[in-house]
Amino acid sequence: MTDATKALFSLPRDVEVRWLGPRRMALFTRSPEIIAEALSKYPENVYITINELTPGTAAKHGMKIDTLQINPGRGKLTANEDISRRLLLPFDSDPERATGTAASETQRALAFQQSELIQQTLCGLGWPKPAAVRTGNGACLYFATDIPANYESDSLIRSFYACAPKKFSIPGVTLDTSVQNRGRIMRVPGSFNVKAGRLCELVDLPENWRAAVVTVELLRQTTEQWRKELGFHSPKLIVRPGPWTEAQVEAFMALHSLDYRPPVQIPAGIMWVCTCPFNPGHIATSPAIILTHAGWAKWACKHQSCQMPWHQFVRQINQLTGKVYNPRHNQKEETA
Repeated sequence: MTDATKALFSLPRDVEVRWLGPRRMALFTRSPEIIAEALSKYPENVYITINELTPGTAAKHGMKIDTLQINPGRGKLTANEDISRRLLLPFDSDPERATGTAASETQRALAFQQSELIQQTLCGLGWPKPAAVRTGNGACLYFATDIPANYESDSLIRSFYACAPKKFSIPGVTLDTSVQNRGRIMRVPGSFNVKAGRLCELVDLPENWRAAVVTVELLRQTTEQWRKELGFHSPKLIVRPGPWTEAQVEAFMALHSLDYRPPVQIPAGIMWVCTCPFNPGHIATSPAIILTHAGWAKWACKHQSCQMPWHQFVRQINQLTGKVYNPRHNQKEETA
């Protein structure tokens, strides 16, 4: 493991190293030397947690420190709730190809092209220069950050990554949005990507790495700019009578950090497909807020665990976020 790789992942710190494929193993450690030794013995398909683990994560999962665990059972590995801070924002460009096959050089070139576009665009918006990794089949950029892992930052990051594939769309390349997960693991440079038949390589680490980081404010500014450019704040469809208006519904979602798609007309009124505050796995078109023709707001989620009337939904999200929105007076206030 090179000094540059250690710097990229802010080592030494508590991490989980994980081996995927036929040989499934996991190692909790804070020692770069122990990681390097394990990597030299088992160099294939090696991944690492990219964000900061909460102290005691290994013990919580019944894992010993500095001990390689073969075939760790269910519940033994790092989960999203084990992350206390986000240290890296990745952009993983993967060329489209048949499952289980290696990317051709032409396909890899498309991934590199998307990666260059991402770097140029974000650095043009004031983001610090990223680290660049060639994963074997594609390309990955890492932007340094230092953001607390909580509900509000999760919602902002989900909104940001919802815009990114639209901003950087290139035919033949997929921008992996699952990298937004707190407990995300990424390939370790110096390890071997078996499917690609190539090494994962760190090709660029900026000087004074982490001297500048992506802040919450910079992330929010970028996200708001992109949402406007992509039509997320499109002209209002119809002015509705009643206690709720379209502007108030969007103000309610903004206060509670709910990412949402542009409003669409449906037979019942107007609908905003949005994120589910109670379960981030409820995605696609399942969760939504509806404004009826009479001006009443309704919460809709196709998952039974989240089905509830509007007043119960408001009460639960108020408790979750510690914030209250009053549509009648257009007021926002913190709960006690």
